[in-house]
Amino acid sequence: MSAFMVSDKTINRVLTYLNRYMGKDNPLVEEFSEENYDLVSEDGLRKLGHDMFFLNQAGVNSRYGANQAKEFRDLNYQPDLYTVNSGVQVLKSLRCFLYQCTEGDVPDHPLFVLLQKLSMDMAFNIVMTLPEYDAAEWD
Repeated sequence: MSAFMVSDKTINRVLTYLNRYMGKDNPLVEEFSEENYDLVSEDGLRKLGHDMFFLNQAGVNSRYGANQAKEFRDLNYQPDLYTVNSGVQVLKSLRCFLYQCTEGDVPDHPLFVLLQKLSMDMAFNIVMTLPEYDAAEWD
């Protein structure tokens, strides 16, 4: 397996999705809150973005050795809460991010687990909106 440092836009797509589309009635909002991520405030979302970036670094460093993440890109992540894309693009970016973090003990990190749940929630919601799902038999 390999790993790399994702681009800022990969993380920022997820932040924008959370900022714009994650309703307060979604149980994941409470789970993020329990991990000290306030999805309502821009500061909370920026903190989440930086923590995602550090999680990515941890995965890359676990794969290639201490301080190797800097060999992939400058470690100067800049959060942007206005990187709008389709839900499918956000899901693909999140899945890419998660894959790049699946080294060492990173998959056991509470933030990784929470982002994994988010990706499953997003996938479920996307499938539920597809015409093929609507047309499928309920038997």
